[in-house]
Amino acid sequence: MRKLTSFFFLSFVVVASVSAGDGSISGKSYFDYMYNTDSDAAISNQFEISRVYFTYKKKLYNDIKFRFTTDVGRISETYYTYRATTNDNGDITGIVGSKHKSKERLHVYVKYAYLDWKVKPIGTLILGQQGMNYFNIEEANWGLRFVEKAPMDRLKMATSADMGIGFKRELIDNLHLHATYVHGTGYKHPEDNSEKKIGVQLLYGQHKLIKKDGFNVGTTIIIEPYDGENTQTIAAFGGFARSGLRIGGEFDIKKSSEIDSREQVMAVYFAYKVVDKFTVFSRADIYDPNTETNDDCNTYIIAGIDYSVSKGFRIAPNIRYKSYQDGSDSEMLIKMNFEFKF
Repeated sequence: MRKLTSFFFLSFVVVASVSAGDGSISGKSYFDYMYNTDSDAAISNQFEISRVYFTYKKKLYNDIKFRFTTDVGRISETYYTYRATTNDNGDITGIVGSKHKSKERLHVYVKYAYLDWKVKPIGTLILGQQGMNYFNIEEANWGLRFVEKAPMDRLKMATSADMGIGFKRELIDNLHLHATYVHGTGYKHPEDNSEKKIGVQLLYGQHKLIKKDGFNVGTTIIIEPYDGENTQTIAAFGGFARSGLRIGGEFDIKKSSEIDSREQVMAVYFAYKVVDKFTVFSRADIYDPNTETNDDCNTYIIAGIDYSVSKGFRIAPNIRYKSYQDGSDSEMLIKMNFEFKF
């Protein structure tokens, strides 16, 4: 009850600030319907909400801005059941407890809470819980986050937000640097060690090809020390957009300094606006969880249509197909994804 009261109080404060012309508010929701073609599936079809963003932005000073964004996710709940044990005479001899886990209710959590401070002529500092530079450009090149996450995000090779310090600067014309120094456990978990994760991204070209024609190429290097070892994640990516066509690709590697094997994914994607409001798209992710293990790769393919019904409302019917190198049965899902935003 206390959490609910705090949430409504915060909502009241934000709405009051916006009404007074003291900031801006926006929202976005991802909703989908899934049909599983596997006749043996436990659930053949279902509805789900995957994201509900609520964002408040305010300009604090000429060169300082603040952003606060909440999101929702399924929380894993643990509960216990107890039963009494008895002897032949019916006397209670003890209590036996059983532990159960289930993912049920949606809960609200903080995704972003940071200051964006332009320090002239040095660059821009980002302080707080912020978006990372690990796959942000790749996600923009793909351009259909409401349909599916970026490959690195989908495979949990990196997190989309974290707590710490960021820095952005245009080094020369169209060459951009984005560096981060964060605790490394992501936005859903507290810091659990004294080491910090360092990420450096170099980008040449346009940031968001879904909004402006052009091209981009870049790389991101992430190093995360832990107990004398370290994990490195390296990404190379590129994209191109012109006259309604958008294509892109990436190659991402994650490895540990302690072992020789590595995890990697290669992805290609394209989207083409056939007519106004209708865009066809496709994407293929080829994933290898361990390069030292034979026949463990899988290929994940998405194909569909993005229909912009109106401003702030999109529908994307699509098919997803997943095949396995080891000969396991392939999987096919039919989905209808929705995006609502204001």
